[in-house]
Amino acid sequence: MEYIDICKKRTYTGSIHASTSSEDDNTQAANILLEKGYWCSKKRPAPIKESVTVDYGKTVAVDYIRLEPSSNGTAAFPNSFRIESSIDGNEWNVLYSETGTSLTANDHEIFIPLILLRYLKLVITDPAVMNSSYYSEIGKMEAGLYGLTSITSSSSVSGSEPEKLLSPAASDHWESEPKEAGVRETLKIDLGRIYCVNRILMVPGLDGFPDSFHVETSVDE
Repeated sequence: MEYIDICKKRTYTGSIHASTSSEDDNTQAANILLEKGYWCSKKRPAPIKESVTVDYGKTVAVDYIRLEPSSNGTAAFPNSFRIESSIDGNEWNVLYSETGTSLTANDHEIFIPLILLRYLKLVITDPAVMNSSYYSEIGKMEAGLYGLTSITSSSSVSGSEPEKLLSPAASDHWESEPKEAGVRETLKIDLGRIYCVNRILMVPGLDGFPDSFHVETSVDE
């Protein structure tokens, strides 16, 4: 069985599998996967559905999606849209839908239940309208695992803070402050949202492992 590490934030690199239109060569759909540029759907006299599909090349785990407006601002961000996923590109599931969008920030983060997918499709159901033309602009779209929100401990020594638990270096570890008598020490990890967890992996540090411990969970602290 392949386990999914939900603690570490990551985004995936994909390629454009399909798109319905673009206004010109400088505003192709592929721009949503780049750091600069944007996608602009074809400007039309009446609204139609437009879409862009990203192929990640393999099955990946996703629990968040982030959309950015174009460098022109938020005025041409879609009024309504939905996001669909697929494993094979044939059967699709709706992950999220939104109507009456009024984007005021520089990005739009969408949190969804953890899902495995290969293809991610953004479907614009109601484009923006400007100067009697119906179209939408998207600056960037990314998807991945959001990672934990915070990790804290009751104590730690310098250089071995609780954040070290996420380090890939074998020598990094969390270490509580030395005490003259045994006291309860705690680690608290906030995953940011509710997950179904079926495996917790703990690896001993260089200087040992607790003689006894227990694990508690909560949905609301």
